[in-house]
Amino acid sequence: MKTLRIFTTLIMTLSLGFFAGCGKKDDAKKDDAKAPAAGKVASCSMIKSGTCREYRDANLALGTDSLKKLCETMEGTFGDVACPTEKMTATCKVPEHMDFYYDNYPIPVADLEKGCTANKGTWTAAPAK
Repeated sequence: MKTLRIFTTLIMTLSLGFFAGCGKKDDAKKDDAKAPAAGKVASCSMIKSGTCREYRDANLALGTDSLKKLCETMEGTFGDVACPTEKMTATCKVPEHMDFYYDNYPIPVADLEKGCTANKGTWTAAPAK
């Protein structure tokens, strides 16, 4: 019986030591990948259709390759710049990104606001000119 307790204690100690130290280097790399890309910005500008999607910080932590491909699929122009604010009518911010809408966007601003708030986004109308 005493041998069984010693064996069980040894197995538990080794297991805890293994799991506590398991993947320390890999975990550090994962933490770096999840860290916000402080001060970085990227956008997908679809000015012809009256919109631009902006990505910042943590949304860029995994890189921009997939965002660029998605943007190009939507016939947008991807760049490491913020969305323009000239002729902007409003924005809708959700955790993943911020959408900018411009005066040539085909959907009425009131409908855009309803859609934004329904998706738990933060709606901000452009200041009156």
